[in-house]
Amino acid sequence: MRDPRHLDQDFRCHWNTSGCVLSGFEPLTHLPNNATITLLVKTFGPMPGAYSGPFPSKAEAFRWCTVAHKIPIGPSVFVDGRKIHISEHILKECNRFGREARITTCGERCLIIGGQTYGDLPDSEQGPLDILVIDVPNDRIVAHYRDAYTEDPP
Repeated sequence: MRDPRHLDQDFRCHWNTSGCVLSGFEPLTHLPNNATITLLVKTFGPMPGAYSGPFPSKAEAFRWCTVAHKIPIGPSVFVDGRKIHISEHILKECNRFGREARITTCGERCLIIGGQTYGDLPDSEQGPLDILVIDVPNDRIVAHYRDAYTEDPP
């Protein structure tokens, strides 16, 4: 299932959508853009600089998070024997998790951060599990799985 919030697993690029379909008829869509990208990637391969590391599915990322240890979130974290720098904009995304999150690596390039979201809930209650898959060398979020307890529809 293609999701505009993260990279396509096959083409390693974001898909553009028109957003919500209000009237059922939208003459200006992103179909030409997406078709061109599909053709170019199939012909020439992924774009230079595209993320080439592991890309866990929602279910795989959830399994990795369930076995990961909770550690404090900060500008640097020690995970699997490595010190990994987390940039300011990634830390802002992690603010929703509170002070700790389940953090693990998936290969050299991939960092998985999962945590309970709090939002407007009282401190005693926890929201759904959100998971971020991060391209460490390029400092980019490649996937954001919201409410990871639920499975994607078939």
